[in-house]
Amino acid sequence: MNIAAITPCTLLDFPDTPSCILFTQGCNFRCTYCHNPEMVDPRGHDVQLIPWETVLNFLERRQGMLEGVVLCGGEPTLQPGLIDAIGQIRTMGFKVKLDTNGSNPEILKKVLPLVQYVAMDFKTTGRRLEELCKAGRFEKQIHTSLQILLQSRVPYEIRTTVIASHHNEKTMQTMATFLRKAPKWNLQAFRPECTLETSMEKEPACTEHDLKTRVTALQGLGLQSVTHR
Repeated sequence: MNIAAITPCTLLDFPDTPSCILFTQGCNFRCTYCHNPEMVDPRGHDVQLIPWETVLNFLERRQGMLEGVVLCGGEPTLQPGLIDAIGQIRTMGFKVKLDTNGSNPEILKKVLPLVQYVAMDFKTTGRRLEELCKAGRFEKQIHTSLQILLQSRVPYEIRTTVIASHHNEKTMQTMATFLRKAPKWNLQAFRPECTLETSMEKEPACTEHDLKTRVTALQGLGLQSVTHR
């Protein structure tokens, strides 16, 4: 497991579960607006990977204080040791939440019985997926992962980072056609800070009003599961 960073405690990322976050390094997307570029591609970033033994020692010291571990990235499903790592974490008594971009449905299917919560990104659709994330070739896999989650009993949510100039009414309506059955669709604000492509730092930040407008419009289409943070 390539662990690049640890957030010692979060009360926001894993519902009702005080947790830490383990950031894996390496991603198969190149989202132009990503604000963790050092987690995407190690080239050009002086990031010292944390040995797995050090991670386990950290978790051992947190037993009794934390209840969960969030695995995010990067893209955790690219890590060859993911399943074994989840097993070790579970053996220590922690719940596990997986954050994923949905590009690896076969691994997702194997991991689902081992985790207690999943957050999957649904970034956009069609040609915009290639434009924004250089990930157009993964659209079929993303939709397969969505279907796997829809048929699963594991609690999950869908997340979209809203870029005001991109996620207009038409785009959101198109995305909604795929997400009607999702139990929770969480919209979060784009921040033009430390982005993978510096040109995105010139994009306007997504405001609270931008998010509320989209939530209201989607709820008007019958998607009562849409929320924002």
